[in-house]
Amino acid sequence: MKNYSLFLVMLLSMIYCGPKEQQEVLTINPDTNFLFVSESDSMYLASFQDDLIVVKDATKKEGTASIYLSEDGRLLFSMERTEGHINIMELSRFGKWLPKHIARPQPTHWTGVNNHSLIFNDGDGSVIYVKADQSSIEGFTLGILELEESVAHHGAALYLNNDAVAMTVKSEDEEGALPKRVALVDIKSQQILLTTDDVSLDGIHGAQSNGVYAVFGSTDGILWIKNDQSYGLLAYPQPLENSSGNWIGTIKGAADTFVGSSRNHGLFKLDLKAKTIQILYSSDQIVDYQISKDGRFTAVMLKDNRLAVLDNESLNLQAEISIPNQPETPKGFKMAIHENFLFVASLGYNQFQVLELATLNPLKQFYTNVALSDFKVF
Repeated sequence: MKNYSLFLVMLLSMIYCGPKEQQEVLTINPDTNFLFVSESDSMYLASFQDDLIVVKDATKKEGTASIYLSEDGRLLFSMERTEGHINIMELSRFGKWLPKHIARPQPTHWTGVNNHSLIFNDGDGSVIYVKADQSSIEGFTLGILELEESVAHHGAALYLNNDAVAMTVKSEDEEGALPKRVALVDIKSQQILLTTDDVSLDGIHGAQSNGVYAVFGSTDGILWIKNDQSYGLLAYPQPLENSSGNWIGTIKGAADTFVGSSRNHGLFKLDLKAKTIQILYSSDQIVDYQISKDGRFTAVMLKDNRLAVLDNESLNLQAEISIPNQPETPKGFKMAIHENFLFVASLGYNQFQVLELATLNPLKQFYTNVALSDFKVF
């Protein structure tokens, strides 16, 4: 009887107190690389070694230059707008810049799709085109697109995978600071394939491409051009409207996901297939937002040092927290998404936090010997 009672207790224990399911442990890819920019304008290439971040190489950065990486992680672009300098480096040969910088008037807006990179030069409305897998330090060649009808303006250019570039154009007699139309230009022939002259806009600002769609923010709606040479305008739903701070002037994207930002109203999902604009996150406190490479999540940084993560498919708020385990800094914070992780750094300090992207669960704190002014993960 005692043996039977013991067997029954063991059986009930197995039923009600059985072994817990093992939780998935997120592991940072050991091939993950970092580009750190210090407050002294030096750049450092770093990587994981035995769960530590080790600096491998260093080089100087041009004082006020903006830094960009091609989406395939092969090329580094340094753009100094005022001086008109563009420097390019292959990251596999870190520290070895092109022998001579490229001189263009006011290089301002960099965009990239896979291994295609474009730089729009505000000083003359021209575009530099670079294809990463055709580039090398010796004998580096570039493509330049210049349209006779276009003059200097604050614009943008986007690559489409039919080897065409959608670029803003502005003639001398057009009033206002912003361009009002876009031309689709064949890269090889430099012939204009189409213009959006029949779409009436007060101004264009903000642009993003996934190779299939080139998308521009404008005062009156979202201007889109597809690689089959169709184009149109998505009218704004309420509360968006044509007035300062109330239209989408910033657009970011990854895969098939586009998310636009309005300063006063927050983030909106732009569905180019369904031709809809839907509210994703309502706030006038957004400092920065980034989209995961697969297009699934949007990470948001707010002025009060909070983080939020959004599900771009369901339009739901996944999680929202205060930035954990970081020193307070008047210089603010910088974030970067890589794979399933969100990296957050305190600017001016040498540490950053790694969080699980989908939940914002803090995973690990890392320290470097570099006081960060910027960083990128690739």
